[in-house]
Amino acid sequence: MMRMAVWTASPTRQLTRSSPLRPDRCWIAHTAVACTDSWEDVHMYAVIRKLAYDQTRLAQGGQRHLAAFQAIHERQPGFRGTMVIQADDGNTVALNLWDSEHDAIAGLSVLGPEVQRLLEPLLTEPAVLVGAGHVVENTLNLG
Repeated sequence: MMRMAVWTASPTRQLTRSSPLRPDRCWIAHTAVACTDSWEDVHMYAVIRKLAYDQTRLAQGGQRHLAAFQAIHERQPGFRGTMVIQADDGNTVALNLWDSEHDAIAGLSVLGPEVQRLLEPLLTEPAVLVGAGHVVENTLNLG
């Protein structure tokens, strides 16, 4: 049985928690942080994309576009977060985590037009969907 605790964020972003669970087993969910005693009990859906950004466009204000897109992304129901990896070949790999496949698909109706408006002008080639699926193992330790 999974034990859960909810950490609430104050306006100053300080966290208080209602249970002595490990902070390395927590994730942000809109205005609260949820925690579990086992990552095995946390179900997530992942979407991985490879992106080739034009570094000149990024330097000329493109970072504002990225920040605006991320803010929209974070407001989507079921969105858990993003990990961005700068690959050795200069490309970017983005891992987006969702509560479910349903949430990820539903987010596309809002995010698709925003990708066209904010991200595509920054790319040197179309983004590539590397893969998507249910997270079957998670050994991430934030501690």
